[in-house]
Amino acid sequence: MKKMRKSVISLLLGGLLLTACGTSGNVPYTEAQHYFVRNDVKEPPMGKIESQEQLERSFGMAPVMGPGGLPTEIDFSREYVIAVSTAPTSRATELKVESLRREGNDRVVLRYRVEQGEERSYTIQPCLLLVVEGSKADRVELQRVE
Repeated sequence: MKKMRKSVISLLLGGLLLTACGTSGNVPYTEAQHYFVRNDVKEPPMGKIESQEQLERSFGMAPVMGPGGLPTEIDFSREYVIAVSTAPTSRATELKVESLRREGNDRVVLRYRVEQGEERSYTIQPCLLLVVEGSKADRVELQRVE
């Protein structure tokens, strides 16, 4: 009876271990609010950002009055940012997340789409910043979906 109990416990623990190692699946994220692409940035910033200094090279903070008006706080000691942006445009433009998935042990894939609307009388530079809890070893891949 003891051997059978040990076997069952070993199987359960082994199953849990395999489940923990199977790292494919959705990755939770927070969409950062109240940031903008700086007007002195030449190329649209894209990809993984691992430090506050790196973030500040491409993005500025835009706090607004009222509740929830402060830029999203980012703790780069345990989080990183995935940045997606487009060239400046005069069309209404939204960047939308299709999925953010872990594929393998160190690969994170962001699938996103760009939705454009009517022409505007002013120019914007759309951006999307996702705050992800994860490892600096994570490789980020961006895939635009049409």
